[in-house]
Amino acid sequence: MTYSAHMVQHVILAQLVPLALALAANERWRRVAAPLAWMVGVGTMIVTSMPAAYLLGESSATIDWTIRLTLLVAGFVFWTPLVGGVQQSRLPPGAALLYVITACFATTLAGAYIAFSAVSSDQQIAGLIMWVPCCVVYLSVAVAVLVRAMHGTGAAPRNIFGERTENAALVEVRESTAMIHSRESTAMIHSRESTAMIHSRENTAIEPQRTQRGTE
Repeated sequence: MTYSAHMVQHVILAQLVPLALALAANERWRRVAAPLAWMVGVGTMIVTSMPAAYLLGESSATIDWTIRLTLLVAGFVFWTPLVGGVQQSRLPPGAALLYVITACFATTLAGAYIAFSAVSSDQQIAGLIMWVPCCVVYLSVAVAVLVRAMHGTGAAPRNIFGERTENAALVEVRESTAMIHSRESTAMIHSRESTAMIHSRENTAIEPQRTQRGTE
């Protein structure tokens, strides 16, 4: 297998497939702590992409398959803080952006190192694959995080840091005020009905007395 094909395999096994698996697992999987997940995912991606790891994998089918399995597991662990577990346990938008952007930056540096230290055109292409497509995946997830944060999935819109926006707070105040007014109106209606009922009873009690006085 060429170095460039090896790197394409890395993008698929360490990013795309684990992301799909993490999305499919969803709430059935408890997410790993973000710092640990980042180090496992990004560290494994970078270490196994180096020329020495490529040559080691080419020398033994067992080592090659071990690398592939490790990439799948590490990639799954990496994505769980973003898409795994229940919604409340995931990283807030601001932290999620930092999470994927720093991963993009780290793999970009690794790709640049592989490309600029290349001893062949194949290694240069491999470095560019590590540099560009790998980072595109991370940035695509960052855009998805931004869109989700701006549009929101709950009742109250939130900004990219997971905080309620001013408009959301105003909406809540208006809803609370409307509810209070509704309760006050209901109470006033009940009060008027009670007063009218009392007056009706008083009139009913007074009417026989007037009739009796008229007869006398």
